[in-house]
Amino acid sequence: MIMRSINIKSLLNILFVSIAVLTIFGYAYFRTQAYLSGPQITIEHPLNSVTVYEPLLVISGTTERASSLHLNGRKIFIDDNNVFKEDLLLYPGYNIITIEATDRFDKHVKEHIEVIYQET
Repeated sequence: MIMRSINIKSLLNILFVSIAVLTIFGYAYFRTQAYLSGPQITIEHPLNSVTVYEPLLVISGTTERASSLHLNGRKIFIDDNNVFKEDLLLYPGYNIITIEATDRFDKHVKEHIEVIYQET
């Protein structure tokens, strides 16, 4: 009887320690997963492959986990809500716009938008 009670106690101790360790590792994985995946860019305006009739184009969107953001190689700024908005003067015809985000771990992501500016 005493032997069985010791086995149950040791089994419960192992179970509780295992649950605690799994909880700590699960929480650590959950918290670091976003940082390990790198930055993200969501471009809200303009849509890809759109034709515009004005030379001045407003590019806007959001970014996550980005420490710097570049539009065609030029640094642009992100507000406190991770929103960016920048004006860009288009050339007549076909334009490729590149937005690149970098996080604090030096991971990069690029998004390309193709826009056709048709003069009226």
